[in-house]
Amino acid sequence: MVRSFQGRGKAYDQLRMETKADADWQKAIELSSEQDRHRIRTRRAIHLVFEDQVPKAIAMVEELAKLPIKEAKRWYEMGSVYSLASKLTSDQEQKYSDRAMELLNEAVTLEYSDVETMSKDTNLDPIREREDFRKLLEELKEKNMSSEKKGSEEASATTESKD
Repeated sequence: MVRSFQGRGKAYDQLRMETKADADWQKAIELSSEQDRHRIRTRRAIHLVFEDQVPKAIAMVEELAKLPIKEAKRWYEMGSVYSLASKLTSDQEQKYSDRAMELLNEAVTLEYSDVETMSKDTNLDPIREREDFRKLLEELKEKNMSSEKKGSEEASATTESKD
């Protein structure tokens, strides 16, 4: 049921039928679990940017950013909204790309670790050349390599202790 309202909401967004889109998105949010509500709202914000409804998407993200969301993926998605918005609004490009970086840093602080996605996600292309983005990505790669090394050392120690 949630996906039906979400899908129809997307269709109404594409048709620029905002009142109907808002109603369906709201119904999808109401019918979903607390955790899914944040996911649906961030996905809607991304969709709104693609539909050139940047102010509405930004307002939605700022509302979400005030909530005590502990899911790193949601912060990553909020950063994606700002990244996409930065390329669509030349007068706000710097402000939006700076905010994208703030949100992505929060995602990493909350243990976002998907280097592959961050490396290839086209939603982040507008900020990909920024020095702070490259640095964040490099830090994330190093953190992942360190975690992998630690994990393999712990596995070796466990295997050795069994012998």
